[in-house]
Formats: sequence, C-alpha cells, structure tokens
Amino acid sequence: MKQFAVGPLVGYNFGPVILQAYLTRDVYQRNMGGKDTRGWTRVIIPLWTPETPAAPLVTKY
Repeated sequence: MKQFAVGPLVGYNFGPVILQAYLTRDVYQRNMGGKDTRGWTRVIIPLWTPETPAAPLVTKY
C-alpha cells in the first residue's frame, strides 16, 4: 500500500492556544481503494512556555 497526499494548512495563534486546520487530497495511491480527501483539525495547548529573557542593558561610554 502506497499513498501520497498534499494540501493546505491554515492556523491562528490565539495567544496561549494555537488552532490549526488542514485538508489533504491524495495525488497518488496504490492498493488503497481510491483517492481520498481528508480534513483535520489540531489544537495546541503548551504545557509550559519559558519566560522571555530581559533585554540587556546597553550603556555607552
């Protein structure tokens, strides 16, 4: 069984949560019973994010 699919990915960053959706369409398949179109969604919720480092002080002499 072989399959190769392509499609677009769209997403939006809501701050603490990222939402993504993508749609794929088979462009090549062998022994899979026909070409498929599939839609997927993904929600990403980070368990931990590091704090941003403080900006270094810049002094001129």
